[in-house]
Amino acid sequence: MERSVDSGFIKRATEVVVSRLDQEGFSGNELAGSLGLSREQTHRKIKQYTTLSSGKFIRSIRLLKACVFLMEGKYSISEISYKLGFDTPSYFNKCFREELGTSPGELKRKGQIDQLKDKELFSFYQLPEIKEVLQSKGIRFEVTPIKKSVEGPQWLATISHKKIWLILGVPILLIFSSMWYLNQKKSRGVVDLGNNFRIAVLPFSNQTGDSSMGQVGDIASSWISGQIADLEGAQSVPYFTVKQYQSYIGILPEDPNERPTFYELVGARYFISGYYFLKGQKIYFDTHLVDAHSQEPTYDLPIIEGPRDSIMEVIEELRLKIAGLITNLEEVKLGKLKPPNYEAYQFYIKGLSELSVGFYPSDALKYFEKASELEPDFVMPKIFLTWFYPERKRDSVLQSIEAISTITDYERRVYLELYYTYTRNYPEALKVSLRSLKDYPQDYYFNMEAAHTAKSQFYPYLAIDILSQIHDPLNSNVGLLWHYFKVWNYTESLNMLGRYEETLAYLESIPKQFYNPSLPGLFIKVYVKLDKSKEDVEALIHRFAQSNQVLEAEYNTAAAYEFGLKDQKNISIFFAKKAVAGFQSLPEKKGEVFDLVDALYLSGDLNTAKDYVRQNLTVDPDNQDLLIYLAHLDAALGKEKEAFENFNKMEDNLIVWRRHEYEYQSDYLKARLYALLGKKQESMKLLNKAMEKGQLKHFYDFDRDIFLKFLFDYHPFQQMVKPREYTDITDSL
Repeated sequence: MERSVDSGFIKRATEVVVSRLDQEGFSGNELAGSLGLSREQTHRKIKQYTTLSSGKFIRSIRLLKACVFLMEGKYSISEISYKLGFDTPSYFNKCFREELGTSPGELKRKGQIDQLKDKELFSFYQLPEIKEVLQSKGIRFEVTPIKKSVEGPQWLATISHKKIWLILGVPILLIFSSMWYLNQKKSRGVVDLGNNFRIAVLPFSNQTGDSSMGQVGDIASSWISGQIADLEGAQSVPYFTVKQYQSYIGILPEDPNERPTFYELVGARYFISGYYFLKGQKIYFDTHLVDAHSQEPTYDLPIIEGPRDSIMEVIEELRLKIAGLITNLEEVKLGKLKPPNYEAYQFYIKGLSELSVGFYPSDALKYFEKASELEPDFVMPKIFLTWFYPERKRDSVLQSIEAISTITDYERRVYLELYYTYTRNYPEALKVSLRSLKDYPQDYYFNMEAAHTAKSQFYPYLAIDILSQIHDPLNSNVGLLWHYFKVWNYTESLNMLGRYEETLAYLESIPKQFYNPSLPGLFIKVYVKLDKSKEDVEALIHRFAQSNQVLEAEYNTAAAYEFGLKDQKNISIFFAKKAVAGFQSLPEKKGEVFDLVDALYLSGDLNTAKDYVRQNLTVDPDNQDLLIYLAHLDAALGKEKEAFENFNKMEDNLIVWRRHEYEYQSDYLKARLYALLGKKQESMKLLNKAMEKGQLKHFYDFDRDIFLKFLFDYHPFQQMVKPREYTDITDSL
């Protein structure tokens, strides 16, 4: 049977390695040859069962045998290294330290391994088929189980009726309880499974009253168990192994009859258990995640139901929910979210990955929409949908989030932060983020939102403090999204305080593999701030553009903008003209209308820019963005009447203008026109009005806005954009 194929393979592989431990050149190739398989087949099978490569599999067994030799104390370290096929004693010492964090000599002197049992090597040793072979060959280590005062091996009969206090209890109490439990676990010498996240899926109990449906539980167990193996960082105990040792379920540590526990036999950290029942024409699955060692329930999954004549579809839905739980177990245990449908979660992750490559790519929107479609109660993809949608559609999404009855405390906080942001109550949005960081200190969402809002509201010190405390999330593609926002907000906050040398040092410290689309602009900005020469900036642009015409034109525009802000007119015009030439040389379909208008404006060729905007308005006469730009160009040309005539053609009070991803209200846009016309007092009056009404999320934009440049030396404006202290916010939390 099936058991002899899978179980037999790993046993044979272990036996072969043990029999050839002294052969120095024995490697994955030789192991594959001994098993009659290709190297690729052998590697795949071993990795599926242990997560290790063939070479690491062989080395792990050698090191386990080395531990036995060292504790026996019969041989020198040199003798042991040669007995176990290591090239040299120094290489043996290196491998030993890498795996066990101590030297062979230290273990030999102590003669016991209690302090090493939390290492990954001993998690490997606990895998049942491997452990069985190794113990039969004299590679044996005793495991001291946790002492438990609670009796009750009959828990399986009643678990389905329990309600998990984890969900109803106080999160802080849970965290401290978990920390206490883990400390007790370590102090008593129990083997920690480390990265070996093994899960056993027990056959579901048939409570339908129909004996003909008895095989449904086995089918569900086998199917779900096989699919778990595909999850990153997780392993399932093979179904045949679960069936073999199923009778040991309910045996607790320190059994009076000295029987081993299911946990010890299969090396699983958790197991899935549950039952199924019928009600009318529907079948229901009630499922639980259980700690395999303590046999205490960890999480109750929501009951999955479906037509009894579509059982496999119901089982697949259950499988996706279990996969979502396993993938997000830590966040589920902290109460941050409820287990999402795994398929929906995968689309959500893809959407986050897309966001890491720049602002609002269309593929990200599609992925978030797909995730929300697959699971309407999955809050987080809906949160990111609001980044894309205009006001009316966005409000509809917010209402749908508010109506979700299963929303967690964490998700509700995210919703509140968004609600306050979109209703332009930025101080309250910031407070929600700061309060949330007290409960979720390393949460990327609230760290980034808190820092972004703090910076935008002229609190750069607060933004820097927040971002300095969060770890760089560079361990995945999704992590690059948060790194994108961290780099952007951190460097802009430093720039607000004039700490340009520190900004440059930080940017240069970022490894090239973690570069993101915001970096070229940030480098250009700080180069200009540090008075780098035109040639230095040109070299920087060539370095980042790498002969890409579109990027080179965009970076030349960015350089023109930065030099223009600094009032270095000649250099600004130099880069602007290069940008104009670059955009004009591109095929029409590749050039964005506003890119060329920006470059023309910065080059000082306002009439050509105006003609180009008018030309595009004949094609799209209702384009609000083009009307706004035309009004700005008229104002820059000193044509006040024409500027306000075009401005008054705009229909909406809230306008998504292309220079920003958030709505600009008319007060702010009109303030720009007055600034361009040289009317500073009128401009300041409108800017103050915009700030008082919370019309803009990004107050920081004021002193980065080329259209407000005529206000930069105006004292009231300088006071407005002056960095603020943040004690008034943090004291009120």
